[in-house]
Amino acid sequence: MPARRPITELQIPRLGEGLHRADTGLYLQVRGGSRSWLVRVMLDGKVSVPGLGAWPDVSLADAKKQAVDLRQKIKAGVDVPLERKVKRAEAKLEQSERQAAAVAALGMTFEQAMEGAIGVQRARWKPGNKSEGQWRQTLTTYGAKFMQQDVATITSAQLAEALKDDWHKKAETCDRTVDRFRKVFSYAAAMGKRTAPNPAAWEGALEPLLGNRQKVVESMPSLPYAAMPAFWKRLEAEGGIAACMMAFTILTGVRTTEARGMQWDEVDLKAKRWTVPAERMKMKRPHVVPLSDAAIALLKGLPGDQEGLVFVAPRGGMFSDMAMTAVLRRMDIPAGDASVHGFRASLRTFLGECTTETEMVRELCLAHDTRSKTQLAYDRSDYPERRAPLMQAWADHVTGKSAGKIVQLGTVRAA
Repeated sequence: MPARRPITELQIPRLGEGLHRADTGLYLQVRGGSRSWLVRVMLDGKVSVPGLGAWPDVSLADAKKQAVDLRQKIKAGVDVPLERKVKRAEAKLEQSERQAAAVAALGMTFEQAMEGAIGVQRARWKPGNKSEGQWRQTLTTYGAKFMQQDVATITSAQLAEALKDDWHKKAETCDRTVDRFRKVFSYAAAMGKRTAPNPAAWEGALEPLLGNRQKVVESMPSLPYAAMPAFWKRLEAEGGIAACMMAFTILTGVRTTEARGMQWDEVDLKAKRWTVPAERMKMKRPHVVPLSDAAIALLKGLPGDQEGLVFVAPRGGMFSDMAMTAVLRRMDIPAGDASVHGFRASLRTFLGECTTETEMVRELCLAHDTRSKTQLAYDRSDYPERRAPLMQAWADHVTGKSAGKIVQLGTVRAA
């Protein structure tokens, strides 16, 4: 039951559960820990009890004033329920606009921009591609100190500070990281979260802080070509398809990806040629590989019906990129003494010291083309006929058929 005497402001904190009269038709409802104002009015001949807000946001004096104003509107014929609905809708819209503005004001962290940029790049990566893991590793490593910082406030100085210790020691890693930083900030700018220039730009941003460096090419460990015959004997004793694949890779001087993906329909055993398609070549141009007698014999000795992949892994499909390296480890060849890719260097050194062919033809044996774009526009041959005797000489040397003799093939010609 309502209290007989109107309550005062000082009594409100101590009131118990129930409905307490504050004025004519005005009540304070106490329920649990909440206290709210109700007013009793007549609307369209019916009793209605609209709320006027919660105490202490609405004081007793404010509640009395609202009650009077409400009765005056009803007396004047104002559609009070409709007016209250409109006000609630306006308040809801205003709150939504405030929330949107608050979200926009929060900006975007570097981590959020990184995730967004990776999401964009992911669409162009093939399934199983390692790029996403590499992106995350470099960006989280070098961006560790500002992952939660607003992307709009990150400076070139912060990026340079993160990179400086490795800038000269890990040139390739740092270059890739800078490129990934650049894409992250470009994404943030496109999303409207950064208006300042890209802090990962080189000129005028990172260049003054890190400076240019002379790039050092890290050479793969390789065996001297004189040591190849002894190595070949050990490789022959190893056995297995992976060892055969490495032997073929050595004889042809190709990259591992080219050998692993080799298909029988790319090979012409009669013409002693293997044509590697452009999509598997580093330079995205088809490459004709002259096959030596040893390479032909190796191919003919492989099991299978000469369909599909030439070198099939034990469980089917293509070998992994570590299969040939695993062969070297089984042979107890230290990682610092030789690498699969390093055999290309052994071949190139042999060609340089033991043949007198032109530089251009020697480089073509490794699918390197030293000709300019203008020269390539007119000279479109990759000289397989001139490369064939060079690859045969290499195979004879590797397999021990030349008995250690140094051969001099070709005549000096203008490139």
